[in-house]
Amino acid sequence: MGLRTSPSSQSLNSLLDPPPPYQDQHPAEPSSDTARLLNSSYELPGGSGTTAQQASDVTLAASLSSDSEALLRLLRQQMRLPPRPILSVCGSHTKTTDEGKKSSKEETIVDFRFALDLAETMLTGWEGRMPRKDTSNNNDDDNDDNNNNWVAVDIVRDGDERAAYRGGNLRSRSYKPPKATTNKTSSSLPESETALLADGEENDGEQGEMDPDLMLWCERFCADPSPIKSFTLHRTLDGFDEDAFRKRLASHLRALNYLGTVQLSLSLAHRSVTIYSPHWINRLRRNRWVWFACVVLQLWIITWPVIWLLERRYEVLSTAWHASLDPAESDAGAWMGAGPARRYARGLDETTLADYWGPAVMQAAWNRSSDHQVLTRLDANRLQGVRTEQLLGLTTGSSGGSAADYGRDITGEASVVHNVEHVIRGLGRVRQGYRLEMGWGENC
Repeated sequence: MGLRTSPSSQSLNSLLDPPPPYQDQHPAEPSSDTARLLNSSYELPGGSGTTAQQASDVTLAASLSSDSEALLRLLRQQMRLPPRPILSVCGSHTKTTDEGKKSSKEETIVDFRFALDLAETMLTGWEGRMPRKDTSNNNDDDNDDNNNNWVAVDIVRDGDERAAYRGGNLRSRSYKPPKATTNKTSSSLPESETALLADGEENDGEQGEMDPDLMLWCERFCADPSPIKSFTLHRTLDGFDEDAFRKRLASHLRALNYLGTVQLSLSLAHRSVTIYSPHWINRLRRNRWVWFACVVLQLWIITWPVIWLLERRYEVLSTAWHASLDPAESDAGAWMGAGPARRYARGLDETTLADYWGPAVMQAAWNRSSDHQVLTRLDANRLQGVRTEQLLGLTTGSSGGSAADYGRDITGEASVVHNVEHVIRGLGRVRQGYRLEMGWGENC
């Protein structure tokens, strides 16, 4: 989903109405801790590396399809990591060229394109604590932070009658052991939840109740004799009003007197982790050139049904990350009606969070960032409290002159070259001021 705005759809006053001045007030930092979400944290053994905007993480490590304890360790490590909300910001305008004979050519010019990594400023619970099992029926809200209620783990269990991929190519409400199961596989695993909890008493307190259920599925997956199988962890984001955030952020861009079309779209990076068995079919399906060839040559008509028939899918684990919580409405699920009881993971609602990112967004757009740059919390922190003129380089202090240069100016010791540099900087500031006053990015 995305937001697309253009000056023609708004009044002139709404376009030029600036957000609250940064020199008078600015939102508090969402967190004072130094914890960081690094790309390396999402790297999987046997994977091919990862990026900040990668939609899913995949590995074909053989040990993860045969060693249930290794698989459990990896899943528990990945359960601590949140999905990363990425807001893509793009500004463009249309250039029309007259080619004669009553024909014209339209070309879209991109004025700026960059992205915001919002995870560190809107989610918590990833700083080292283990996510808790989903306890939606628990009404004790006094210790929400201690119980890590900002993150909930959901594990499909035997007998819960939920439709899920439990080791087949179709969703089912019960687990059916593979026909070629050996004596040490799922047939020898405890069937009742009581037995599972008894077997899990040796786990430490941090693992809590989730490991017996999760360990059962890890053992089932590794014992499955199917050569083509996969185990997937899903991550979701809840409690975030995308529209309110995007509209507020768009007003910061319009405060630059930008006259082009603004497109804001929110996507969820690292929203899943998939462990594939190291079969040659799985390796080929992950090869981008093979995928492209199947699409171009229409081979997908054969390959995709074959893979669907052969693959055994285990999708029994998910984590839900909450940007906000409203205890009074959580049971009904009507989180959009935010009341006074609503609490935010980082203490900032959508409007305040947009104001927090506003200076960094304005500077990146003004500088015409177009190399798919990803702004982080550090970029936003660095510009808190900075005046708009300083953000845009319209003041003398932002021109790059040093104290020594200023001293030479007033004593008359400045060289001709130095004076020329000052003149060029001054002309640049005049040009930028004219750009801000008259508007930029309009269709032509």
